[in-house]
Amino acid sequence: MPSDDDRRIRVAVVERRLLLLDGIVATLAAQGFSIVLATADWYELRDFSAPFDVAVIGLGRYDDLPIRARVQTLAGRGHPSVVVSGSADAGAVREAMDAGAMGFVSTRQPAGDLAVAIRSAVRRRRHLPSALAALLAHPSAGADPPLGSRERLALTLYATGRSLKEVALSMGTTEETVKSYIKRGRKKYLSAGIDVSTKLLLRRHGIRQGWVSPD
Repeated sequence: MPSDDDRRIRVAVVERRLLLLDGIVATLAAQGFSIVLATADWYELRDFSAPFDVAVIGLGRYDDLPIRARVQTLAGRGHPSVVVSGSADAGAVREAMDAGAMGFVSTRQPAGDLAVAIRSAVRRRRHLPSALAALLAHPSAGADPPLGSRERLALTLYATGRSLKEVALSMGTTEETVKSYIKRGRKKYLSAGIDVSTKLLLRRHGIRQGWVSPD
């Protein structure tokens, strides 16, 4: 049963994927939290003037605004944040926590983990579910794995938005060879606990690490 303390916790939620937004709101409402804002627009949360205690924010980018900037904007206004993402790799978790997020929860984890993170954030205590805490415990968590020069070049060019054909032309090789470089590189990243399985995740990680320009 929701506690009286939970009913007094006012939560603002921003997640640009509407199905996920609805799911988070329904989950938190069932836990007894007071939802004061539910929006797919980060800027609506940024400009929200009514009081709230914790912001739950989706990891996805908004106009190339990284999670670090969003967490720090909220923290500067005295609002602790908990980040939610379907892709919880070491790099994303470390970036959010280093920026000052009070918690990070994967959508693959039980709803209770999000509730615990919110309660902890209200008390200005950091909380990570055990699986994510273990992920960050590795000394190289979030760091790029060792890649071959051709693998790195293929991944970098691909992350900038070029097609496989364009990458192949730039590298003076075939599309099949480029696919092989990218596949091997992704496998190395996965072994390092970093999810770059889609072009968006690869670009996001490249921006985070500084080898892809956000422009």
